[in-house]
Amino acid sequence: MKKALFGVCIALFGITTSVNAQTPLDNYITREPVTTLPNSYPKGVYLMNSESDSAWNWPMDAGTILGLKAMDTNSRHIQLLSNNLGTQFWLRSIDQGNNAWTGWRKILMDVDGNVGIGTTTPASKLDVDGGDVYIGSEVAANGTRRQLRIYGYDNNAQFYGRIHSNYDDVRRTFDISTNDATQQLKIDASANEDGKITLMPGTNVGVGIGTLTMGSHKLAVEGSIGAREVVVEATSWPDYVFHPDYELRSLSEIEAHIKAKGHLPEVPSARQVEEEGQHLGEMQQLLLKKIEELTLHTIEQQKLIQKQQQLLEEHASKIKQLENEN
Repeated sequence: MKKALFGVCIALFGITTSVNAQTPLDNYITREPVTTLPNSYPKGVYLMNSESDSAWNWPMDAGTILGLKAMDTNSRHIQLLSNNLGTQFWLRSIDQGNNAWTGWRKILMDVDGNVGIGTTTPASKLDVDGGDVYIGSEVAANGTRRQLRIYGYDNNAQFYGRIHSNYDDVRRTFDISTNDATQQLKIDASANEDGKITLMPGTNVGVGIGTLTMGSHKLAVEGSIGAREVVVEATSWPDYVFHPDYELRSLSEIEAHIKAKGHLPEVPSARQVEEEGQHLGEMQQLLLKKIEELTLHTIEQQKLIQKQQQLLEEHASKIKQLENEN
């Protein structure tokens, strides 16, 4: 870890000029207070001890300071502060254009190899506290994106899930996908008013809410669903019942079916619904069909009632006429 951090420091420092040869005593300087300005330090590579008491005010006691300062300019200068155990590292650099230091950047690694940024007690291999994490914030070419991968190993094969940005269907999206990209959750990140969350097609892909048992459904919910409106797209709407050629069952036929089966013709039985559920779109069509058939029967009955009413009125008129004659 020390070697890696030292390499990072060199890369950040960007030294492009050669450093004059120094003896061991040349690169070790007297301890300076933490407030000492960058230009007061020697050029090249230097070492120094740190103390945290009031005379020196370094953020770490009994530590070692490694300084890197370019030979040809004062604008390239960093200091790396490490404790004696090599588990805490503090980094600061010169504020470009000013003879002043930037704030300290703290990195901690415990004895178990856990790295902490902003915390002295990392609980995992990388623990970031008190700040944000940016991945790929400097990408500047079309089609370039960064991703976060999380690996696993099962059934004798390695796999991973990934989180990354994308550009799909003229929209900027935030994607969560498998390593073969057959199943993707796409969240619209383009700030459009009609933004969407989409689960892309895969092998028997579906969404389960409160359940892992999907069956053949695209959406399975264990519990109730609240909505202001539900739109079910359907075809073959049963207006054909009103067509002159439609063969309407007689009421006697319907009565016979009910006595034999215990439910209306074409309507599923209670047991069938309990075992298989009901298809909302099909059931709505079926219920409408039965309402339309019932409407036709009602119309026929109304015609019969009117005819019977007319006959009754005619009979009543004849009876009254006979009574007047007598």
